Amino acid sequence: MSIVPADGWVKDEAFYIVGTQYSYADTDAAPETTILLDVRFKFGQTDDAFIQSAKEGDELIYKQWNPVISDITPVKIGGIDAKEYYIETDLGTQHRMIFICRGSNVYHIHCAAYTENFDIVKDDFQKMLDSFTLQ
Repeated sequence: MSIVPADGWVKDEAFYIVGTQYSYADTDAAPETTILLDVRFKFGQTDDAFIQSAKEGDELIYKQWNPVISDITPVKIGGIDAKEYYIETDLGTQHRMIFICRGSNVYHIHCAAYTENFDIVKDDFQKMLDSFTLQ
């Protein structure tokens, strides 16, 4: 899977988890402003069960920051059917969690930014999401 980074975004070469991460290079909005792509495995779960389980996991991960998590909704990413939900925390961060299920693989995209910066980069997030391809 791949995306075309928007202007002002750089590949985070120091990223150590399996996957690819791009960070926003503009110093005014850079802290915690990233888009992460990784592949997960369903281990026999249905698509909906996997995504629901991921959402419940995020509720636990972000619990100490009182997350507000949206419903899971369908969306198109690069013309491909996907599902997503949003998370907003007391820590002042917003997250867009996207899941594209294909067979036993789940292609996961995580857009994150501080709430005060989210509007600055949401168009960039969308440009990159529109460029998404499975390769």
